[in-house]
Amino acid sequence: MKNGIIWQFAKNAIEDFGRAALVKVVTSEGSSPGRAGFWMIVNNKGEFRGTVGGGIMESNIIQDSVRLINEGTNFNYIKAFKHKKNVADSSGLICAGSQSCAIMSLDYNDLPIIEQILHAVEAKQIGTLIFSNEGVNFFPGQETKQNKLYEPGEQGNWSFYENEGRPAIIYVIGSGHVGLCVSKIFSAIDYYVVAFDNRSDAFSVRNNTYANELYITPYDKVGDYITEGSWVNIVIVTSERDSDALAMNSVINKEVGYLGLMGSKAKAESIYQELREKGVDEAKICRVVSPIGLNINSSTPDEIAISIAAQIIQLRNQ
Repeated sequence: MKNGIIWQFAKNAIEDFGRAALVKVVTSEGSSPGRAGFWMIVNNKGEFRGTVGGGIMESNIIQDSVRLINEGTNFNYIKAFKHKKNVADSSGLICAGSQSCAIMSLDYNDLPIIEQILHAVEAKQIGTLIFSNEGVNFFPGQETKQNKLYEPGEQGNWSFYENEGRPAIIYVIGSGHVGLCVSKIFSAIDYYVVAFDNRSDAFSVRNNTYANELYITPYDKVGDYITEGSWVNIVIVTSERDSDALAMNSVINKEVGYLGLMGSKAKAESIYQELREKGVDEAKICRVVSPIGLNINSSTPDEIAISIAAQIIQLRNQ
């Protein structure tokens, strides 16, 4: 996953040169290109992974980081950037927002923590990351309820808390043409993709190289594979109404962040009625999103997948 790649780059940078710079956006307001939680690692050569918003601001941060790395002293400070011209702390951008970045050094002493983080990312296990004026720390198995929380303190003290290790998951039930495109889109935006189909020989199933996991199983059994949590998303995009109904019946009681069903209102209502007849709570039926995706008049599988991704991103960011 993307964060794992960035942490691995940090590990390599420290092993190669002895130190690196970590830049973390801790606050953002208005039309800021860098949002709270954005981050990057810079090595002694000016190579980097990640982003804190791009443009001349990021270029200047990279240059300053390289200079500090090569000076060989520890550094850890918060710098404010205003995205306006002719003001103090101007970032060089003109988008009218603002952001503050923590800029800190990493060295050999941080390698054990980075190894812990990489292990958690690989195992998809949650942990709490704390960035502060004292450096970086990681607590495996713990979870902060308020993700991306910045706490300024007195006398230069500050802390930024976020969860790490567990990726957002999307379960794509149905790996036909739409399911294949959904897998592709969500793989590109760093979701952990789990795809299902009841056919092993379909072209779109055999060519779904985007899913991290792919299961061939009856649709009434997909719920056995699905975990629960606010970070979990389920989309039902099978090729037939009856298979949609089987899948929906298997997952309707799962407590997840998003459950969407592709198809017409009439098809969805017929499935809902079956669920009511089986005694499913009306509140659980009402949370199903259907028609699925933002209304962008999509018609092709790629466009439908984009509309679904846009809707889930919109809900996540709200």
